[in-house]
Amino acid sequence: MSSDVIRRSVTDLPDREKTTLLARLAEGDPHVGNELRALVRDRQALQSSAARPAAAPRSAGELRARADAIRAARERKQSERQEAERKRRAAEEARARRARLDAISQRGETVWREVESEIERRNASGYDMAAGLLLDLKTIAEEQASTEDFAPAAGDPRTAYSQGALSRTAGSTRIARPLGGLQTKRLVKARPLQ
Repeated sequence: MSSDVIRRSVTDLPDREKTTLLARLAEGDPHVGNELRALVRDRQALQSSAARPAAAPRSAGELRARADAIRAARERKQSERQEAERKRRAAEEARARRARLDAISQRGETVWREVESEIERRNASGYDMAAGLLLDLKTIAEEQASTEDFAPAAGDPRTAYSQGALSRTAGSTRIARPLGGLQTKRLVKARPLQ
């Protein structure tokens, strides 16, 4: 604040208030300076607000419309944050799936043995694991444009591992396992169910 503003504000004080402040200052009151500065600031704010034209009071409809606009903006921001989070999670899941598919491609023939061993466990978690691996193998085959090799290789596990099919086999089942564009065939001994 400029000294002119301070002088004007002190001059506008009533004589009684000036006398009280000077008496306290003479008595050694350390808070008088702070109180005087606050008093000058308050008077300055009052004068500047009086100089501004008063805003017309808003109607209930205007207040409601403003509240609706604020709520809509808040909801839009929240939906944008949720969409950004969904996209981030989707990208993270895609990276994880890509890493899993690359790892499966590197494992080669062992993946097919793992599918068989999971199916042979004959429980829900084993079937889930086998189904997941088969889906991943199918995706790899589609990426390598070798789905026609994958279809006969995967076959229908329900048929190959059903009790009736295993008992009717002549002791062996032929399963083709393509991976990386190569089709390898291996003889798998069918074991009777216990």
